[in-house]
Amino acid sequence: MSVSILVVDDEPDVADLFRQCFRRETRQGTFVMHFAVSGVEALDRLAGEIQPPLVAILSDINMPGMDGLELLGEIKQRHPNLPVMMVTAHGDDERRRRARELGAFEFITKPLDFDQLKEQLRPSQRTETLVRCYKRYLVSRITPITSSQKHPKQKLSVLIPAPGQITCPTSTAVLGRSCG
Repeated sequence: MSVSILVVDDEPDVADLFRQCFRRETRQGTFVMHFAVSGVEALDRLAGEIQPPLVAILSDINMPGMDGLELLGEIKQRHPNLPVMMVTAHGDDERRRRARELGAFEFITKPLDFDQLKEQLRPSQRTETLVRCYKRYLVSRITPITSSQKHPKQKLSVLIPAPGQITCPTSTAVLGRSCG
């Protein structure tokens, strides 16, 4: 089954580089690559139907007009379950912090290691991501509950929903259904 990846970068040679590095996967039908040269174009592409289903967006941070962090914020408002990987030549801590706050799935520093990127995009890796997502959700639920519990022996399992009742960052986009 083919899946789509949207690459957003204002430098025209980036599209050629991705086409070259994903040549085998494209020929095999694993990935269909889509490209946008600006944040606005990326949002327009997302407003239409990208087929096959989109599993990830890779966006440069430094772009004229709408930068990658602004784009990330817009995408997360419109498509909260869609994983966005931020790509930049400048991997400073402030950008990482801001990207994480806005909901970035991953922060990648150039030059890209395409073998590692392909590994991250493999279906088994996306499944592992869902497991990590659920674990993070559980931790976020347990910490406030245990610190405010009046009865410490109260069962936590009653307060935590089943996996299918939560939304994970990659659930709909990756598997076409919610976690579980």
